[in-house]
Amino acid sequence: MTRLVRAVIGEIPDADLRRLPYDCVVALAEPDIQAAAVALLRCDLAQQGMDSETAELARQLALLYATASVRLSQLQAAAR
Repeated sequence: MTRLVRAVIGEIPDADLRRLPYDCVVALAEPDIQAAAVALLRCDLAQQGMDSETAELARQLALLYATASVRLSQLQAAAR
């Protein structure tokens, strides 16, 4: 799951990622998908002076990580 999320992030142009607020960028570097999901959701809710395109990117990243986090939890529960 982590590799899949990282692969998606790798497809986003660096110029777009550089427009994100610092907190969002830090969240993308977080190895824990669930912790990153929470941080990105906070970043999305704050929308710290983002233009509309950057806010939409933050929203999409937050949704991606939140969805991955839920799926990861499901897989971990099924493995127990």
